[in-house]
Amino acid sequence: MKNIIIIKLYNNLGGGNIVLDRLSEKYSSITLLKNQKKLLNIFIIIYKLLYLKLVYSKNKFIFLSSDPIICILLFFSRIKFIRFVQADDLIILKDRIPNFFFYFYKYIYKISFSQKYFVNSFFVKNLMKKRYNKQNNYLGIVHPGSNFKLNINIKKEFFLIYILRKAPWKGKDFFFKIINKNILLDKNVLIIDVDNLIHENFSSNFTIIKKIQPKEIEHYYHKSFFYLSTSENEGFGLPGLEAITCGCMPIMPKHGGHLDYIKSNNSITYNLKDEQSFNNAIIHAETLIKNNTKIEQFQNECIKISNKFNWDNTTRMFDLLLKNNGYKR
Repeated sequence: MKNIIIIKLYNNLGGGNIVLDRLSEKYSSITLLKNQKKLLNIFIIIYKLLYLKLVYSKNKFIFLSSDPIICILLFFSRIKFIRFVQADDLIILKDRIPNFFFYFYKYIYKISFSQKYFVNSFFVKNLMKKRYNKQNNYLGIVHPGSNFKLNINIKKEFFLIYILRKAPWKGKDFFFKIINKNILLDKNVLIIDVDNLIHENFSSNFTIIKKIQPKEIEHYYHKSFFYLSTSENEGFGLPGLEAITCGCMPIMPKHGGHLDYIKSNNSITYNLKDEQSFNNAIIHAETLIKNNTKIEQFQNECIKISNKFNWDNTTRMFDLLLKNNGYKR
């Protein structure tokens, strides 16, 4: 059996990196860069990967990474590794690099899928199957988790919380399209503007926060009745899961990896980019917060979700996946 070493590009508690950060608490790990600002220093990355190959090549180790660029470099360095696919990596980079480089990246990305991989949701599993048809290399699913706990004693202050991100696939254009509609203007809406995209307030009922620490988000979920997502291509949608475990019901599109954990009794869904469907979801949300029986049922569901999707269970799923495929810590 081969030992696993997790390779992270940099330390970052945001996005999909949080899964590797959590697994790194249980497994050996190596961080290539000290911070995200040096992300473009490809020479440092290549040098460190070649060094790892030299040091570990004669030992029974195999590397694991989630970063698409690192996975490509590992492949062309002929270093054995396992890929953890957490989203549609092509969609993520499509709007960030010129077309020529994107199509070149798309080609080498496909080639690199000759390595073993596992995913974080059925959505990503089906996406990989349809796009690459590499079922012989597929190892299984490991869901992320949340250690947030429901506290019903925290008073609700906001009708809805929304985390605004600049990435186009996060759905910011649809959000800006619907934000001035009457359906939301009279409600207390909390907007976490982490990428500083809002320069004027839309309504006196809106609260806009520019900076937030990762630990603070749990508090704001507890103070909100609903969490809104407009993401068009979410690999898993960890914020939605975290919201549920805090008693904050997600309002999410009927598309993406979050369908692994959202059900009719713990969320509200709407058709992607459909204004009328979104308006109906908000109307439904208004009726729910007036129904004490529905609120109590949702709170019970929150506890069930917390017991099923937590980081201890994520580690156990990962351990089982490794064991079944001949790997170990």
